[in-house]
Amino acid sequence: AADYRSEYRLLSRDGTWTWIASSAGESTRDAQGRIASVIGSYQNVTERKNRELDMALRDELLVAVQDLAGLGYATHDFADEACRWSTTMYHLLGYSPSGVVECVSALRNRIHPEDRPALEAAIHPQAQGVSHGQCRLLLPSGERHAQWRAFVQRDKAGAALRAVVTMQDVTKLHRSQEIER
Repeated sequence: AADYRSEYRLLSRDGTWTWIASSAGESTRDAQGRIASVIGSYQNVTERKNRELDMALRDELLVAVQDLAGLGYATHDFADEACRWSTTMYHLLGYSPSGVVECVSALRNRIHPEDRPALEAAIHPQAQGVSHGQCRLLLPSGERHAQWRAFVQRDKAGAALRAVVTMQDVTKLHRSQEIER
């Protein structure tokens, strides 16, 4: 027989909710093969479930704030070359989240050649501190302007772990400043 596992909430008399994890499994059978005993357990997992729910809410809010601000991010792990992009970063760079492999070259290809050296220096494993700048994005829909910030995250010993880049579309601001000139 299969083991049983479940998580559910119980309402206490004082009006508070408690999350319970329960599990049960067959323990022994009698001479006729029938289940003779079952062992089960119940555990209060309220703190763990509340942490999970809080993290899920924070993740949801982070995505909403990034979308609202037009702020995307990308990370590049130096050890395994893995890249991760936020959904906003895909849209900012004119890619579909399902249409491109997340990689440094895809980011590089969207940045104007004259603007690449500053960002490349900022995400090099030897880079120190937070760097920032602006760049022109070369998109299929036309040129846009972005502001970026970047730093190299390090372990406790100082070894470079990953590059982190945030990018925000500032095209409207750039155009309004050009009009004022």
